Amino acid sequence: MFPESNRSKQTLVYLKELNYRAEDGRNLQAVFRGLKELQKRQRTRELEANTMKDIKEQPSLKLIKDRSRPVLRDLNVKPQLGSTGRNRAVGTLEAHQNGFRFTSSRAEHVDIIYRNIAHAIFQPCENDQTVLLHFNLKDPILVGGKKKTYDIQFYTETRSAGDDLGTGRRAGYDPDEIMDEQREREMITKLNKLFREFVRQVEEQVWSQYAPNLEFDMPYRELGFTGTPNKAHVDIFPCRDCIVALTDWPAYVLSLRNIDIVYFERVSFNLRNFDMTFIFKDYTQTPARISIIPTESLDQIKQWLGELGIVWYQGPTNMNWTNIMKEINKNKQAFIDNGAWEGWFGESVEEGSDDGMDEGDEEYTESEDSDVESEAGGSEYKGGGSDSDSGSSFLVDEDSDSDSEVSLASDESEGLSWDELEKKAANEDRKRRRSPESSEKKRPASKKKRR
Repeated sequence: MFPESNRSKQTLVYLKELNYRAEDGRNLQAVFRGLKELQKRQRTRELEANTMKDIKEQPSLKLIKDRSRPVLRDLNVKPQLGSTGRNRAVGTLEAHQNGFRFTSSRAEHVDIIYRNIAHAIFQPCENDQTVLLHFNLKDPILVGGKKKTYDIQFYTETRSAGDDLGTGRRAGYDPDEIMDEQREREMITKLNKLFREFVRQVEEQVWSQYAPNLEFDMPYRELGFTGTPNKAHVDIFPCRDCIVALTDWPAYVLSLRNIDIVYFERVSFNLRNFDMTFIFKDYTQTPARISIIPTESLDQIKQWLGELGIVWYQGPTNMNWTNIMKEINKNKQAFIDNGAWEGWFGESVEEGSDDGMDEGDEEYTESEDSDVESEAGGSEYKGGGSDSDSGSSFLVDEDSDSDSEVSLASDESEGLSWDELEKKAANEDRKRRRSPESSEKKRPASKKKRR
């Protein structure tokens, strides 16, 4: 029985549970299945609506009927077209007037319009098993009618997983294994040549006429380093306009065109690795971070950033960039008037002292001296690194103490503390970056020699 409600006062009655009874339980089971199916369809509609909200309508592909158009055959694609399974879709990639078309052996196809391409990357096979073409897109597209993606990749493997399992059981100096290695080297050379020829034809025959602002980029293998941009620890390679990790999926592509500064975190002589944070020119965008980079790669990365004209800073701790960017966005003009990033990090790196620094700057000095921290008053940018230190990997090299003491044992450094040595080294790096020789370095040319 329901309690009587006073309609004049419009009292609401809440029901916590309802029990149904029926002479034939099959009727209730049918109603139950109908309700579940209705809920499932509603969730599917909401998911499709959420997927389609970022999808922009792309123009129709203008086909080139000429048989001489660039074509690359026997390719795999990531993400896969259609339903996933053991049998991956193999297909053909064709370059047409305003875009690429990939057609699989199951007659499925996906179109990539040239004007939607942010980065086109050709990665030849070197010390791995894959040669690939990767396209990073400005706007997402649907692959297989269901998957929304900003990245699509076409690749060929030089050997299958079955070949790896078979060669693992052979003894040393096996003639069959030597022949297999020779065939693999020949296959790598052949595939690299096919992909290079396709890239050359696309740039010279198609893009030069229909998309002159596009060209394929290539990773600089000699500048490669390892790091963790997402969840996995992968090999990362700088390119002319981006940083990429393409071998593992999902791929990682970070464009350098909109980078404001780079900040190196956890830089210390007694740590084996550090973190690198990229701050975008759009301060409302969340900074990108690559963690657990080996310390031996630090100088090489600094030199590469200097050649690109990207300003970098460094510090011994992690920063809480969420709070920092929130404070900056509250008053951007005050941030600019105070010297922007140079006002925050520049003086602490160059001078290594507290003279002439604002209270906000004192929170980010590279010294961890307790006296300095006690003098730094209530900074509005407080909360830099202590909150996020627990999420970082600190791998202390206990064996490096003796080596460091020998290398630093000089007349100038004798008697200095670790904090003073860190400030001194950072100051010297800062001066080298601001020297006339380093300022004359220009950004690499947009056209580079094919390797």
